[in-house]
Amino acid sequence: MKKKILIIDDYAPLLEEVSEFLDMEGYKVETAKNGAEGVQKAITIEPDMIICDILMPELNGYQVFEAISQIPSLSAIPFIFLTARATSEDYRKGLELGVDDYLTKPFTIDALLTTIDKRFEKIEKYKSVKQDVVEFLFSNPLLGVFIYSDNKFIFVNEKLAKVSGYSLHDINNLEFKDFIIGNYIEAQKIANLLKAGIKKEYNTEIGLLKKDKNVVELSLFVKSVVFEGKNSFIGCLVEKEEKNGNSLLEPSIAKFVDFLSTTNNKEISDEITSLYNQMKTKDSIENRAVIKKIKISKREKEILEHICKGFTNKEIADKLFLSARTVDNHRANMLAKTKTKNTAELVAFAVKTKLVEI
Repeated sequence: MKKKILIIDDYAPLLEEVSEFLDMEGYKVETAKNGAEGVQKAITIEPDMIICDILMPELNGYQVFEAISQIPSLSAIPFIFLTARATSEDYRKGLELGVDDYLTKPFTIDALLTTIDKRFEKIEKYKSVKQDVVEFLFSNPLLGVFIYSDNKFIFVNEKLAKVSGYSLHDINNLEFKDFIIGNYIEAQKIANLLKAGIKKEYNTEIGLLKKDKNVVELSLFVKSVVFEGKNSFIGCLVEKEEKNGNSLLEPSIAKFVDFLSTTNNKEISDEITSLYNQMKTKDSIENRAVIKKIKISKREKEILEHICKGFTNKEIADKLFLSARTVDNHRANMLAKTKTKNTAELVAFAVKTKLVEI
């Protein structure tokens, strides 16, 4: 499917020239001749990228960006400013708002295409890492995880089903109040604050009414998200005996998160922080015994260190003068040795167990 790019500019010749070129490059292009029209069109078509002039009638570029940022379904769309005046003040204001990139007029078509391609490449790389993190979260046997929308559980993982005693089908037909023991009115107030964006996330202690009518005490972490275009909640339920201390990251993981924050991966590091604040558990004797048995070679450790730093197979191969296939083989061997399912889980395991130091 072609990626949709919305171009907002009041200069008709530029719209025509850029639209024609990007169409030839395989993109589906929509245009708007002013800021107000641009916001309306963005809502209608939900583009994959927005390229917007700053100085325009109706709404200027900054106002367009601020308006779109307030719409949950559009807020994550990459946004590139076009500007005829590239002053430090312009750049500072754009960075403060959170814009993704700048192109200074006049610009070449090649420069525009390079900027677009690099932005899409970065998005795909982030999506890949994020997907690994999400898969790790939902498959984790220590956490009950759910997505709640329109007063329904639209997704729950096997751990939550096991703890509650309900089948996955049963839970999908229940409301939160059907099996949560606590002050439901207070919970509804918190939900409204989360939906309104006044609160970003919430932690509390609850009782879960199991199918057999017994109650288990759990720690609940919930965060407001947009899922399939709807305001929803993603939550983690942790059995209290599995929760350790005040949900602080252990030093090795904190160091890893700090590293990600300084390597243009702050969004990923923020997400991992939220996940690990819920995943922190005491290692069992059995787990420690398994860790002691894991032996990785010097070369594997070297590759693992690079994996933990976010390098791709090709980048690792180039740095270590190996083939990408060799790197991939070592990665597969380490997944087997650590009994982890994917790269995100391997990284998490390596940092937590101090197989590598970041």
